Amino acid sequence: MSDLEKKEFISAKKGKILEELLIEKLFKEEGVIIRKWEGEANAKDYIAEIKKGDIQFVGILDSNLVKNGYGYMSLPNNERYFGVYTDDLRSKHGIYQYPDKINGDKIEREFFFGVFNEGKADNRGVYLWITEDKNVPMFNNFEEADFSCFIGDLNAKHFIEGTYMTKKGEEYFVYHGKFNEKNEKDGDWAFYYNSDKDELMYGKVEQNKFVNAYLSVFDDDGNIKNGIFVNFDENRKIKDYKQKEEMPDKSVIFDKMFDFRNIILDKDYFGEVFNTFKNTLSYIDENVNLESLDSPDKFPKLINASFNFNKMTIKEDIEKVLAKYE
Repeated sequence: MSDLEKKEFISAKKGKILEELLIEKLFKEEGVIIRKWEGEANAKDYIAEIKKGDIQFVGILDSNLVKNGYGYMSLPNNERYFGVYTDDLRSKHGIYQYPDKINGDKIEREFFFGVFNEGKADNRGVYLWITEDKNVPMFNNFEEADFSCFIGDLNAKHFIEGTYMTKKGEEYFVYHGKFNEKNEKDGDWAFYYNSDKDELMYGKVEQNKFVNAYLSVFDDDGNIKNGIFVNFDENRKIKDYKQKEEMPDKSVIFDKMFDFRNIILDKDYFGEVFNTFKNTLSYIDENVNLESLDSPDKFPKLINASFNFNKMTIKEDIEKVLAKYE
């Protein structure tokens, strides 16, 4: 039963369902339970649990049996959503898992966790792409998982400004800046950190390539051991450069770079992303049911779970520390 088929099921039996709800306060048949919602005082809404084949819906329906309020929808191939619905569309805030993709012995998963508007990601949130062994549970091993994520401002799948993080084995990369309409890294003042080289670049990026940038390489104590300003050619090869000592008026730039590196190394932001998704999805799986929706204790906790994207704070932490340079 697709989402459309679920709507058609309710629509076809709407009169009968509402009649039974009025008389018996309950509509029940194989795979379907709809009853009065007791989660809020004097609520006129209903809660439903619908299980048909690979489809499951648990959530709040309004007096016309339309999804309005919190709900959980699970579809084949692990596609699912938990969060707010408005007039049957994903809305306000929630977490959405795209259908899985199998690639050999690996499974590739994509998620969006954040703000929704009329069914689409909007305003701000976190995209995550993760590749794991298909034979182990989801989010099983942080060390072995490869993943990328975007945290920031967006419009649907168009990134506007934020932090893009990539983890490959023990190496990781962090970009902080703006993006163009093709989601390419593109901006006048962008940061890019490479953990393998302990190298940070800060400058102008066009279509994922630096045009020019200040470049800092750090020593074992975290101090800048080499700082230069570089111009690149179209093949990203160094065209010319200037040593840090030749531009004393730019020392504040290197102070800013020093602070940026300290921010992203001060906290395990990659672990924060991994564990926020893992714990949120686990909590939803264990607690989304009719009894939880009715519970004055569990229902507020489910609401709070849909806001967990706010726990992934790297973009805000960077902006807060660097605000002193503005």
